[in-house]
Amino acid sequence: MILETTQRLETKYPLSELDFHSLQVGQMFYKSDCKQCRITNTYFDDSQMTSYLSNLDSRNPRSKFRRRQYSTKTQVYWEVKEKINKISKKTRIPVQDELESPNSNSLFAYHNKGAHLSAVIQIEYTRSYLDIDAGSRWTLDSHFKYSNLTKPQKTVYFDDSFYVLERKTLNYNFKDALELRLDRFSIRDNKSFSKYVHFINKCNLEKVKYGF
Repeated sequence: MILETTQRLETKYPLSELDFHSLQVGQMFYKSDCKQCRITNTYFDDSQMTSYLSNLDSRNPRSKFRRRQYSTKTQVYWEVKEKINKISKKTRIPVQDELESPNSNSLFAYHNKGAHLSAVIQIEYTRSYLDIDAGSRWTLDSHFKYSNLTKPQKTVYFDDSFYVLERKTLNYNFKDALELRLDRFSIRDNKSFSKYVHFINKCNLEKVKYGF
């Protein structure tokens, strides 16, 4: 088993379509050979939705369990994402077999204390890597597709009017060009934001909207 662990500070900026176009992120910060990929995350939770609720309430510490696949890689990963104080820690191991259960891998078993996990939601999006000053890494997530996996009939929803800017760095002792631009437009980071929580809530709204 190959175990990979990363720790860093993460700042997330959920953006409306209006905010995105006002910032002119695409015109100003896309690399000429902008690297992009599609990411597909399948999130898992127990019967009490413990992970969802802990992230909804911004509890410290809190965890998320997911299966992640990149369009640019053949390898698929089991990942645990933890938030401890201000530090985000991601630990992952390769999926050994397409039929491998989330409850049979040692990473999930260690972190979820033996609770049975089931697939809850699948979220897919395009990730673009932006050209910003050295010292931090910025990504832009867009063109979201998501589906509730707890229902027998899988319904797929799309959201092309929502964006997530994210800065990943080892320290926040400086502001780079994009962060200064966000300040200029009075766009603040959302310290508790989680795509998992956001799209679970969206699925619940869709259920009300369509009378499911």
